[in-house]
Amino acid sequence: MASPELTAFERALPEGRRVVAVASADLAPQAGSLLDTLVTLDARGPRLADGSSIQFGWSRLTLHQPGPSPILYVHEPDFFGDPEHRTVAHVDTTLRVLRDQAWLVHLCQAAPRDTAYHQAVVCERSALAKDECYFERRPPLSDRDSGWLAGSAAPNAKRTLTESDLITLPAYYLLREFPAAVPVLTLPVGSLAVFRWDELFSICSPNGSMLSLPSTRSRNWGGSGNSPCYRPE
Repeated sequence: MASPELTAFERALPEGRRVVAVASADLAPQAGSLLDTLVTLDARGPRLADGSSIQFGWSRLTLHQPGPSPILYVHEPDFFGDPEHRTVAHVDTTLRVLRDQAWLVHLCQAAPRDTAYHQAVVCERSALAKDECYFERRPPLSDRDSGWLAGSAAPNAKRTLTESDLITLPAYYLLREFPAAVPVLTLPVGSLAVFRWDELFSICSPNGSMLSLPSTRSRNWGGSGNSPCYRPE
């Protein structure tokens, strides 16, 4: 569970301006990296201002200046409300997801390929409710397509899926309904992840090598505890 104790991290910008990112205290390294990126972008130009927006990993961040003081606050999509149209005045979920994704990429020694929060994940109906399911990344068909296909891995599962068997979900849906899959979304095309009882069990890399993972009861998701969970209290 994300810590309810949020901290304001900030960096100075030229001409007396400041940029502030609010997140849980345990995300200080990730917040610092984000702010350093923003300082670099501001120096490169155009300078950051109210309404500026950047793609940052899987998330899109927006800067808001709520008052006359030249302080820019970093907002993330409202992942647990309406992420397509609303933002919230912190970056806790963005940074927590990116930390867990970076941990898994390092563990797999994989070349990351981001999935944006609004991109489509194709899912076999009811697959996420099965005791076993898989996520397989194929070449995407469009900019809106992440390439991810989720299906049932049960012994009696259908081997050939038709269009009527499938539904399309935005990637952020997994934050709410299947958070164990969120870290794998940055794995490259050709990756296959298998889940058992809502836990990541194994990963097959594009070159065919297999990585078995310990139970989440003994795993530390990049520092965020026993399992990847992103819903704020």
